[in-house]
Amino acid sequence: MIRKKTMLGLLLSFSIIMSMTTGCSSSKNTSADTENVSQTAVTENSLPLTDKPVTLKYWVTNASSEQIKNYNETLSMQEIERKTGVHIEFIHPTAGQEQQAFNLMLASDDMPDIIQEREGTIYYPGGPDKAIADGVYLKLNDLIEKYAPNYSKLMSKNPTVAKLTVTDSGNRWAFFHLTDGAEPAWTGFVVRKDMLDKVGLKTPVTLDDWHEVLTAFKTKLNVEAPLLLPNTGVPLFNQILSAWDIGGSFYQVNGKVKYGPCQPEYKEYLTLMNQWYKEGLIDKDFMGRTDAGFEIMAPANLAASNKTGMFSTLWGLTANAYIIYGNVKDNPDFYLEAIQAPKKTPDQKIKFNYPSYEVREGTAITKSCKNPILAVKWLDYLYTEEGSNIVNYGKENDTFILKDGKPVWTDKVLKASGDLTPNAAMHKYARWDGPGVVDYKRMWQVYNASGQSASLEACNVWAKDGIDYVMPPVTLTSDESSEFSNIMPDITTYVNEMTVKFIIGTEPLSKFDDFVKQINNMRIEEAIKIQQTALDRFNNRK
Repeated sequence: MIRKKTMLGLLLSFSIIMSMTTGCSSSKNTSADTENVSQTAVTENSLPLTDKPVTLKYWVTNASSEQIKNYNETLSMQEIERKTGVHIEFIHPTAGQEQQAFNLMLASDDMPDIIQEREGTIYYPGGPDKAIADGVYLKLNDLIEKYAPNYSKLMSKNPTVAKLTVTDSGNRWAFFHLTDGAEPAWTGFVVRKDMLDKVGLKTPVTLDDWHEVLTAFKTKLNVEAPLLLPNTGVPLFNQILSAWDIGGSFYQVNGKVKYGPCQPEYKEYLTLMNQWYKEGLIDKDFMGRTDAGFEIMAPANLAASNKTGMFSTLWGLTANAYIIYGNVKDNPDFYLEAIQAPKKTPDQKIKFNYPSYEVREGTAITKSCKNPILAVKWLDYLYTEEGSNIVNYGKENDTFILKDGKPVWTDKVLKASGDLTPNAAMHKYARWDGPGVVDYKRMWQVYNASGQSASLEACNVWAKDGIDYVMPPVTLTSDESSEFSNIMPDITTYVNEMTVKFIIGTEPLSKFDDFVKQINNMRIEEAIKIQQTALDRFNNRK
């Protein structure tokens, strides 16, 4: 997961907006504590939320900077302001400097009213519990219960969501980005179906099937790199390695944490990959491919030039998407078929996959906010049916209409042309991160309209593999995080380097036991213990 977040983070671009405004923002003000909250819970917040102009400062990375420079430019945010009467001043830190900007903001004691964490990243040192203890973030338990009826309703009806939105200490520190149901796996392996047809083989299921297909691509079609691997030698979500029921890093089996590279099955994986590499079935240059996103983004140059036949990609680039988007020339038969991770036996159940949860990044309210009740009400509006439609689709009767009670994009999006493609139009008119209930299927409407409905089937194929052994999103304490950070970077570097050496044969597999011994000497057991303690706390959340 860490590698995935890093890669996705490299795709973002941002701008700094540091202008001052009046209204809810101020320096740290402890008078906004929750003891001032009314003891009577509301059933619904009436609109507009305020009868006088109010501005809230909102600090967040800008995930759509190719289309917009500031979230206020989106139709969705303009419409939400019109409905609620609350103006949001977005502050976007510079791309790649989010943590430094946060630290400077924290040190200056000039905090905004609202701070949105980026998915997979906790900016506050020590995490949200410490932010609350240090008087920087508000503890929202009572505020949510009394002034956020829509968000509270979602928590009460879904135990999994409730568990993922509370800290190990029981603190509700944020309003979370929720999806309308767990999104299916959006990445996995594909095979060139047109190549399969040429060699007369069926969709591969087992490791033996994969070997047969890759060999046929090599010997019959002269494919240069039949199988692509990331430069670590292990696919991002453990496909292929998952055939041995182990992961490439930490995983859990019935609540017990394990570390994959120390398991004897890891040697079996390395042995097979070494064999395939010797046979020329694996990209001979995989260890040198360091371009951001190579592990999950389709390597278009290799696929388009018929140099590869199997690799990992995103669902939106499966089927014949390469032809639709102009990446494949003179090859109308080009087709990428989504396939499950390989198995040892046909009836094996794979226990590793992309772990899609209904809960993503959190949005906190700081102690600097002079009117936290209004901030809570504003955030809660994003979880109403009307607010969710606006967040997801923009402005009704402009970028979307309601059809049988469900929002549907208008031609303003579906038939956008020129520099503003349908995909770009979605990002221009609506928000894609942050608080609210997000309808991930809104993108599917665009793919259906563009003749790419076949791409959607990839999600269903990859979703057949489970996440039984995947570690949930556990939280480390400040001390645990510090100790874990002292241990794991060196181990991860060593494991990645040795994995590649074992696969390409520069290190003999007879030294695998020495490899495991070295990992143990680097204190892997202490790291496992930290993860185990965190997992136990997570499992005990209520």
